[in-house]
Amino acid sequence: MNKYGKFLLCIILVLALGIFSTGCDTNLLSDTPMTVLEVAVEGEGNVNPEEGIHRFAEDSRVELIAEPVEGSRFVEWIGDGITQIDNEKTTIIMDKNRTVIARFDNLLDNEDADNGIDDENLADETKDSDKIGILIEVDIYGEVQDISVPFGTSEEDAIGNWLQK
Repeated sequence: MNKYGKFLLCIILVLALGIFSTGCDTNLLSDTPMTVLEVAVEGEGNVNPEEGIHRFAEDSRVELIAEPVEGSRFVEWIGDGITQIDNEKTTIIMDKNRTVIARFDNLLDNEDADNGIDDENLADETKDSDKIGILIEVDIYGEVQDISVPFGTSEEDAIGNWLQK
């Protein structure tokens, strides 16, 4: 065999070795049955295992961790087989293929968006002695209205009382 033939044979062997070593899943060689866990995120937050598809040995216990980012909060885990759906840190038994979703909510969406309160004008204190509390501005259908909220009264109750007038 000449130099060119040996060189070509070496190239073929290196390529074949590279193809077989990168395309080989070691789990296929194992006798342990595997399950698939698909992890997804709804809202703003991070999860561990990270979002994506993961393989685990059948009947293994997998820890799930949800971490909200600033300005959001963890709500729940969605999916079957989760031990505690409302805890940021929980576990799941991988007795079958599973899909889980970590759900996060934006804090501002939950607190102020539904009641029409403008955050920028929320803390204007009233100076009148008969109206001790805060004065809020509410935008109702494009018309800004001032509503006095006495201390000890929720903004929702004050708005509800004002709307009944």
